[in-house]
Amino acid sequence: MEDTKNEERLEVNWLRWPLAIFFLLLAIVIGNIGCQETPVDPDPPKTETVIKTLTAVDSDNEAVTTGVAYYNNDTNQQLENPVEREKGSELDVRAEKDGYNPQVQTVTFDSDGEVVFTLTEDNPDNVTKTIIPTDGENILPDARLYDDDTNNQHDDDTNNQLGTGETELTRKKGTELAVRAEADGYQPKVQTVTFDTDGEVEIALSEDTSEPETVSISITPDIVGYTDRLANTNSFPRAALDNTVYTLTIGDSTWTDSIDMHDNLADYVSSPFIREGSETVIKYPTGSEAVNASLHIVYVPKEGHEYSDNHYLNVAEGTMEIPLDGDSDVTFPAEHIPACSDGVDNTFSGTMDENAPGCQDTWTSTSTEPGTDGFVYEPEDDVELLHGLMETYGIYTEEKDYFVSGKDGEREIELLDSRTIGSHYKIAVSMETNFTKLVEGNQTGEEFAIQIHNGPEGNLHTVSTTEIIPDEGNDGWTEVTVPLSREYFNNGDSYEVHAVHATKVRGEPSTDGDDDVVIWQKERDDYFTIRAIYEPEELPEEGAQKQLNESDIEITDTEVDWR
Repeated sequence: MEDTKNEERLEVNWLRWPLAIFFLLLAIVIGNIGCQETPVDPDPPKTETVIKTLTAVDSDNEAVTTGVAYYNNDTNQQLENPVEREKGSELDVRAEKDGYNPQVQTVTFDSDGEVVFTLTEDNPDNVTKTIIPTDGENILPDARLYDDDTNNQHDDDTNNQLGTGETELTRKKGTELAVRAEADGYQPKVQTVTFDTDGEVEIALSEDTSEPETVSISITPDIVGYTDRLANTNSFPRAALDNTVYTLTIGDSTWTDSIDMHDNLADYVSSPFIREGSETVIKYPTGSEAVNASLHIVYVPKEGHEYSDNHYLNVAEGTMEIPLDGDSDVTFPAEHIPACSDGVDNTFSGTMDENAPGCQDTWTSTSTEPGTDGFVYEPEDDVELLHGLMETYGIYTEEKDYFVSGKDGEREIELLDSRTIGSHYKIAVSMETNFTKLVEGNQTGEEFAIQIHNGPEGNLHTVSTTEIIPDEGNDGWTEVTVPLSREYFNNGDSYEVHAVHATKVRGEPSTDGDDDVVIWQKERDDYFTIRAIYEPEELPEEGAQKQLNESDIEITDTEVDWR
């Protein structure tokens, strides 16, 4: 039993030795690891830098030693001077100083050294001179001043023009400027102006007495459509002649000729003499290019067109180019301007153009009063006045009264038998008829209307009825005005006039006749008129001039009808 135990002890001891050896070796390994040195990194290589010293000078290359600050232009951070940076790098540096314009410069750090900033003054010491062009005594306000430096010349001299008349010039103190002064009629002069102190400099010009080279322009005005009639003044109102003016403009020169310039109307003497059909010779400076010319004429025509009244003013205008490289002989056409858009009170009525009653559109206007909603202005009209034609029929009846009543057989009566329509009726902008009526104050229902029967001769198929003329309760003879319309006369060349009692017009039953209205009374001088207001330019051409020559305003045709 004891031997067995000894064997067990030997077996255990044998197992312990290998374990002891294992742990010993492990300790040795761990100890070696713990005793190893930790490796240390070597020092990094030293970066090479460059130092730049920043300095500033002014525009005269004089050193600016105080008050200058330098900034990183990207970060706006102020820099220490001198500035150290890595070699090869770049930096945008801004130099600033009060009273100077800031300057930005890129600094390259390639090697140690100096960087110079040139600063310009913000407010340099300036001097102002007032240049005064004169004729030696008086200022020439239209004189032109130029920079005469040949390096600043331009083809048209406009870009180097300094001013006109008195001109203030400001330059840096100590500078000089060659100023050239020019004025029409004077010799140009160049004078050097030194800007030393503020003040005035007079440039006195001498009158140019040399004769300019000129060309002769022979002009004959030609009024298209009219002939001037100033040679014979007997048939013209003095007011029209006094307003006659010819105005000729060539380039920037203008000549005017009018009746007022001549004492003797039969012997026009002026320089130049400007009249239609008369040759006028103008002397004008020579030039390489043509010049624009215009002609404006306010005149009295000899033979107006078919719609123009010869006693009125007319206007004509024209433009053309005239060559200046040699003498020329031209006929200058001037086109007639319609009276309603020529800017002249042609008829001396106190109104013109859109404010004249005759300047309306006949076919669309519903009013003859300018400025009202129904008045439609027509600028192409050639007469500013409206014309009127009044046809008056004198009536004398020997046998009976002409009347209407509500009684059968008396409800309608013919007043004017068939007659021819005048052209003015068909173009009238306003029409009316006038006559008298006899009523009794103790009767009622004395109402009636006027009817126009219109159509070709022998077939008056169209009947137009006016508004009913009311019973106003008057007693005795009363004047009556009844509006008419040109539409009543547009269905043929003949017409009749009837009076119709209101009961018939309204389709009412007949009455006992105690509502009669007398229009013409037996053995009494009565009348019946039709008046038309119209634009003469709307008349057919045939016979229109004859109509207008009879009267300026109104034509009256009186006929006596014996019945």
